[in-house]
Amino acid sequence: MKILRQLAMSISSVSLALAMSAPSGYVDTLQHCLANKTYQINGKFYAYDFEHDGNIDANDWLYIATDSGKAYRLMGKTPTENDAFGWLPLTQIPQDIDVNNPTGYFIYIDFPQDMELYQTNAFSWVYVTNEKVYKLMGATAQHTFDYLDIDGNGSPDPLPGIVPYIQGESITFTVTPPAITETSSQSTTLTPPSPF
Repeated sequence: MKILRQLAMSISSVSLALAMSAPSGYVDTLQHCLANKTYQINGKFYAYDFEHDGNIDANDWLYIATDSGKAYRLMGKTPTENDAFGWLPLTQIPQDIDVNNPTGYFIYIDFPQDMELYQTNAFSWVYVTNEKVYKLMGATAQHTFDYLDIDGNGSPDPLPGIVPYIQGESITFTVTPPAITETSSQSTTLTPPSPF
């Protein structure tokens, strides 16, 4: 919960300028930073229909923290200044969810360029789903995650050439040549997180 609280508190104090285009060279620098490094998986996301109405809504995401095993519902309560994503602690993990098959993984990468550019590392996270890696860039006033949009088409783009390898509670990123050179990096808003 400490990392979730840090993320939420930092989000509340950061300008939405983070939702603007990433500067030139950002993707290349990020690729080099991630290349052949191993990180701990901070948590796992699961799409879960809490209302059992057949729809996965913005608040139908379950997060289980790796370090504590505690479960939280994203947007499970009204967001506040100190809790931008309305994390609702759950007393138990729903019994009908397969915890061995998460929708995606959330990894804190502490990317130095985020601190240099934005004076915070609150958004130094990547979301891994379907063997693709998406870089979190910020948050919106509607409390949705904002992911990197490399080609400027309004949709989030996976980091080119980055391949995740998950082993237990760790993840290693490798780079496959040739990495695509960025042309226009923008960010785009998604309902958090998205199964793409």
